[in-house]
Amino acid sequence: MNIHSVMPSIPTRFAPPPTTSTASVEPTVKETAAETASTTESSTATESRAAARATATAAVKTLTPDELATLQFLKQRDTEVRAHEQAHIAAGGRYITSTASYDYQTGADGVRYAIGGEVGIDTSPVAGNPAATLDKARTVRQAALAPAEPSGQDLQVAAAATTMETNAAQDLRTLAQLQQKQQEAELAQFRAAQTSAAEQDASSKTTADIDLTARNQLTERIAAFFTGAAFGNINQFA
Repeated sequence: MNIHSVMPSIPTRFAPPPTTSTASVEPTVKETAAETASTTESSTATESRAAARATATAAVKTLTPDELATLQFLKQRDTEVRAHEQAHIAAGGRYITSTASYDYQTGADGVRYAIGGEVGIDTSPVAGNPAATLDKARTVRQAALAPAEPSGQDLQVAAAATTMETNAAQDLRTLAQLQQKQQEAELAQFRAAQTSAAEQDASSKTTADIDLTARNQLTERIAAFFTGAAFGNINQFA
């Protein structure tokens, strides 16, 4: 999905800047030639650049106040658009999928000015990881709303990110509930195992006590037989 700022092309009520007007260009070219002659470094490239600058300067000088205002607006718009897209990129971080691309309009000075632009951003959820999806959705929304004046498309991306965040949060709650139920089941199973073990221990102890009592009783009977009856018979023969 793209997040961008776009505005219609600005209508120009004036013709493009002159390109080969001898009347407006020649004086400046002569001045440039004189300056280069005094430095002894005259070249065709230098003259061409000087001519281009002179052409642009001459074109601007011939504009009406309204036309100059339009040109100033184009310059301001170019600055705003570039700042707008850079704000998206700075906030989007690793989820930005493409660099900024711009729509241009040529001004009366022959310069192309950006009047709209966009950057690509990944708005897909992270498969199988609602926690990562939640963080990603928040970053995407921040990126969409990063510029001072978000566009309509920016607001749509932010809304989609909010929906993704809501769904991820719900998935996290569901996962937490499942984990809690699993923990409760495991705890119940552990307690049942402890109870069973305790009951087995108690049963074993009871059986052992019974066996011990029986052995003690048998021992007492045997002892009584030898100490009581036997010694009584001996006394009779004394």
